[in-house]
Amino acid sequence: NEKHRFGTRLGRQVAASGGVLGRFDGAVANYGFGSGKVRVGFEGGRLVEPGLGGTKDFWGLTLDADNIVPNLGLELFAIQQDSGGVTDRRAIGGELRYFDSTRSVFSLFDYDVMFKELNIASVQGNWSFNDNAMTINFLYDYRRSPSLQMSNALLGQSETSLSQLGLSLSQAQIKAQALGLTPVSKVASLGATFTVSSRWQLGADYRVSSVSGTIATPMLPASPST
Repeated sequence: NEKHRFGTRLGRQVAASGGVLGRFDGAVANYGFGSGKVRVGFEGGRLVEPGLGGTKDFWGLTLDADNIVPNLGLELFAIQQDSGGVTDRRAIGGELRYFDSTRSVFSLFDYDVMFKELNIASVQGNWSFNDNAMTINFLYDYRRSPSLQMSNALLGQSETSLSQLGLSLSQAQIKAQALGLTPVSKVASLGATFTVSSRWQLGADYRVSSVSGTIATPMLPASPST
């Protein structure tokens, strides 16, 4: 509804942002203030592919601002996710976007306030020179893979839910096991492309990547870092 600056989407969908982990059945809604450059939103639903821990429900709040400063966009979010009725993920984060005729930068930040650990910190961008005759691109990406969740502690366990695991392990032990079983992936790259004719480009890039190791469980051995 453009007149009242309100929008919603119901059903199976993928949230473009807001900290939602994949496809879900649910709803997103937003309401714009003033000229519509600032919007507050709600998101809620159930993940279609929940993975470990069974049914996963979530809800969250978002705040979007576009072009308050020319070419700059910002989103902030807070999200709560439960697995079988037990808190699985509680995070805050945001996105920062900048675009103009020659430059673009996109960044994402996700911090889990329950674990007090960084989940994602990523920035990537492009900068073109001389009417796109040369373009430089860069990337730095730090992320837990899979995304940090309490249910990651179920990897290599006979239990199938957090409530079952809670009968034998304390909350602190479950957190420590989830952290130990959720490796950190880091990637950094810098590249450039050069137009040498109407048909040919030359490109090169330099990339460094690593993945941290994981701890052992009663059913899984530890894995080394790479």
